[in-house]
Amino acid sequence: MKIAILYISKHGTTEKIAKQIADALEKHECEVIDIKKHKHPDLGKFDYLILGSSIYAGKIQQSMNNFCHQHLSQLQPKVIGLFVCGMQPTEEQREQELIRAFPPELFERTTTKSFLGGEFLFEKMSIWERWIVRHISKVSNSISMINDNAVKQFIAKLQSHLFIASLDDTTSALDIDPLSETGEDDLPIEVFSGEMWECGMVKSLLEDAGIEAFLNNENFGNVAPWIAGAAVNVVVTKHHFQAASDIVQQFIKNNET
Repeated sequence: MKIAILYISKHGTTEKIAKQIADALEKHECEVIDIKKHKHPDLGKFDYLILGSSIYAGKIQQSMNNFCHQHLSQLQPKVIGLFVCGMQPTEEQREQELIRAFPPELFERTTTKSFLGGEFLFEKMSIWERWIVRHISKVSNSISMINDNAVKQFIAKLQSHLFIASLDDTTSALDIDPLSETGEDDLPIEVFSGEMWECGMVKSLLEDAGIEAFLNNENFGNVAPWIAGAAVNVVVTKHHFQAASDIVQQFIKNNET
């Protein structure tokens, strides 16, 4: 699949995260595009699109806002991820800025979206920008507050989406007996369901055993799907289902003792 990560970055933080996401999606043909330099890229050649922008003075950069509205009809069916970078101090502020960043037509239908933190890079700021940061944020030196966990969660959700989308069989995995002889070996099968922390542990155990696993759930459409109490599924291919089930059963047994 061909994927484009379209971004705009003022001092380089959003660009850095865009490239990190591209590296994590190396199994796919992934192109990173700076829309400040390429205002009208050929969106038709890509299967999926991811948009990212920095937040400046409380707003998404105007170039990204213009880009979204100018190309809205092309973006709507293809955008699978939205992210912003900024230095807002509270969770409520971060969520509100994420919600306001992109047009509702994109935000409401996109399954994966996140506020990934940011940086103050004094060496790249103008004198005026440094003055503003010192007086408003009370910071006088370069500082990084990139949320590495949020970046990993964002990437994991993208990988899960792409894994499911790559399958030719559109039949729901939950409607198929995972132990039957029918179906393809690559068919996704739910092997465990629980809270995010539990699914994260199960996913790590499976990957340690050489079994590729993904997290998937309708809650991935929320701003913060990893909050306590949000049910998530661990998905593996049918080929690995039996081996994965054995590991899951041992995990459950260990947690009961």
